[in-house]
Amino acid sequence: MKLFRIVFTASFVCAAVLLTGCQTAEFTMNYQPGEVDTFKVLQETTKEVSFEQPSKEKSKLDRNVGRVEMVFDQKVDSVKPDGTAILDITVKELVFFSKNSKGVNVDFNSKEDKGGTLASLIGESYKISMSPDGTVEVVDKEDIMKKCRSREAKTIFKDEYIIKRHTIRGIPKPGTAVSKGKSWVRYSSSPKGALDAKAFKKTYNVKQMKDGTAHVKMTGSQTNKEIEGLDVGSGSMGFMANIFDTKDTLEGSMVYDTETGEVVKSEEHLVSEHVAAEQPKDGDPEKGPDVLTMKFIHKYSFEKI
Repeated sequence: MKLFRIVFTASFVCAAVLLTGCQTAEFTMNYQPGEVDTFKVLQETTKEVSFEQPSKEKSKLDRNVGRVEMVFDQKVDSVKPDGTAILDITVKELVFFSKNSKGVNVDFNSKEDKGGTLASLIGESYKISMSPDGTVEVVDKEDIMKKCRSREAKTIFKDEYIIKRHTIRGIPKPGTAVSKGKSWVRYSSSPKGALDAKAFKKTYNVKQMKDGTAHVKMTGSQTNKEIEGLDVGSGSMGFMANIFDTKDTLEGSMVYDTETGEVVKSEEHLVSEHVAAEQPKDGDPEKGPDVLTMKFIHKYSFEKI
């Protein structure tokens, strides 16, 4: 019995399947009450600011890093007639790391640190719901919130962070055909903490279907299209965003086992780089301009273990 059963209702169709290897499966979510499995999720954000002054032979770099890793058991408590599953989440392992230019603020790993407020969260549970289209909502977190006595703990279990933690990014809409060469599009906004706010178009392409496993590649780009229900929010740069040249690199991947219907792995990596250059009045032109570079890096991974 396996919990997070994202089932590709599948008969492999194509008359030429033996000749071409064409395998097609229809994507639907199908949970079975009582199923349990274990997952690991990582969410990491890095902000960097560097200032280079070649004429003065000076440079400065500030870096802030925040990372949360969680290993959890997920049990299907029940399934509603519309296919929405109620999932019970139990924390098994937890990592919380925070660092700024002055040094490390928090460095907690439940495998090594058995004391403190974060350690008390191990073994605690909360409930979420997962709809057939992948929408996550918080159902009940009262018990675990009683153990959240520190700012870090309260942050980890805010509704918005719980939802982001358990939303598997990029899964197709129910009924989508999944086969080699097939693609689908999803939209998302900039991650929380991004320097400028924007919407991204993510295109998922099935690169390979082999031995019942679908290997999916994602590429993303900024879009100015208005997406219903998508809150782009506001970035932290404000009016300063106009003085920078910006480059975004958004990539990701997923691996699906179509025989068991499981998301084996899902990853996403965003790098937003903002660069402004100016030649100082008293600087040496041959040494080049002063350069201010700001980076926002966001990593996400979901993995069955």
